[in-house]
Amino acid sequence: MPKWHALRWNAFGDGLLDALILWRNEREREVPLAALIEAFEVKVQAALRQLDDETPALAQAPLAIGHITVGCALGYLDKRFETLVWRSQEPRLVDWFEHLGQRPSFAGTAPEEG
Repeated sequence: MPKWHALRWNAFGDGLLDALILWRNEREREVPLAALIEAFEVKVQAALRQLDDETPALAQAPLAIGHITVGCALGYLDKRFETLVWRSQEPRLVDWFEHLGQRPSFAGTAPEEG
């Protein structure tokens, strides 16, 4: 795989994390803006669909910075957005993420429950 694939997935995962953090900040405001909350959800859902489509390429590529960033974004999604039902909608991405999570480097740095 060309280096730009890893860099693209890194940028993609970074952008997803940015959207998730801004979404979380907005929903924690005293008076969150409903339109903004909805916009973040639409963007995150679109990003997850795109990643699900790209899962075969992610799975075939050697582990690189893009995998780590996307994996971190999905981990943050699980930790801070428990009510977002993404795991039943993006099955290939879930399988890839579960496989990634079995790597010692990911398993050893997973957030603790609670």
